[in-house]
Amino acid sequence: MITTDVQAWEEFRHHHLYFNKLWVAEQLGHYCGPGGTAPIVGSLRCIVRPIYNLYGMSIGAYSTNLSKDRPDEVPPGMFWCEYFTGKHYSINYTRYGYMWVAESCWEGIKDNGDGRFTMWNRSSHRIPLGGGAFWDNLQDVKHINVEFIGNNPIEIHLRHSPDPDYDQLVPVFTDSESVAISMLTDNFRSKWEWVDDYDDCGGHLKAPRMGFWVRNVAKTS
Repeated sequence: MITTDVQAWEEFRHHHLYFNKLWVAEQLGHYCGPGGTAPIVGSLRCIVRPIYNLYGMSIGAYSTNLSKDRPDEVPPGMFWCEYFTGKHYSINYTRYGYMWVAESCWEGIKDNGDGRFTMWNRSSHRIPLGGGAFWDNLQDVKHINVEFIGNNPIEIHLRHSPDPDYDQLVPVFTDSESVAISMLTDNFRSKWEWVDDYDDCGGHLKAPRMGFWVRNVAKTS
């Protein structure tokens, strides 16, 4: 089973373009450009990210106001994209014939001001994937995970989400244990379990993730 983008990169060498986040943004019709370019408007709120990042965890990403007079502001190897607002969804899809079926969805919550997620909640929200070559070219891929802000797809992974399959997940980083504990608020009937899931993104994550506090709401209500 493929659980990381590194494994997917090795498995689907003929689909390497889908790991190029700038190419993906262009194919999805987002307003974007590589380092050395800038929006043609006076100033635009943008998200800046690495063009390739197989480690995940939004390493290197930041938001900023880009000016058309500063095309040198975005570093080499990075790209800028228009900034979307709305709820953040992570949706797992499975291919059945020529159709992508959304099978599970989580809404990410950010409350700590540092850009990291403090909780993931299972959601009944579903976003159908459109047709066209971008999606149809993945006919030999069985599972994908697509991240959305609102209804705007911003990331595609050629595998399902590797996170534990629970109704609620609270990620715990080495510098955020107190934040995580504060999220475990509910009545006494709620039962949270600990799942070890260490990830330091190959040493590139300053504060590694230790694991998750998890629970299934239906089983504890």
